Amino acid sequence: MKAIRLFLILAMLGIAGMSYGQNQPAVSDAPEATGMSESAAISTFFVQVPHTKEQCMQALDEMKNKGDAFLTSFEYGCVSGDHTAYGFLKGTSKDAVKQMLPKSEQADAKIVKVKKFTSAEIESMHKSM
Repeated sequence: MKAIRLFLILAMLGIAGMSYGQNQPAVSDAPEATGMSESAAISTFFVQVPHTKEQCMQALDEMKNKGDAFLTSFEYGCVSGDHTAYGFLKGTSKDAVKQMLPKSEQADAKIVKVKKFTSAEIESMHKSM
């Protein structure tokens, strides 16, 4: 049962990531392509924002108040009893992404910088080992 739940969560996250990416302007991860310095490059972050059953409606309202584009960047486990918002956001740093969240959600949010790898990058990593 846990394996099925994990598979469903990962599938939802994949769909969320694809749909979120389709609504975003194309931005290269390479700083030189954007004219930005390395430290100001746009990265993708996986964001988990937990709340309790009792906090659920307030948490959803706060996310809704950030606007529809922000709200739809997240998938929610609330209907399954997992009161967590899962989403992908783009930003220049973990702290910048944290600041995008409602103030009441920032302290408990888990934010992880993530990156997609190409086949060529994986082959290059094998060769350099």
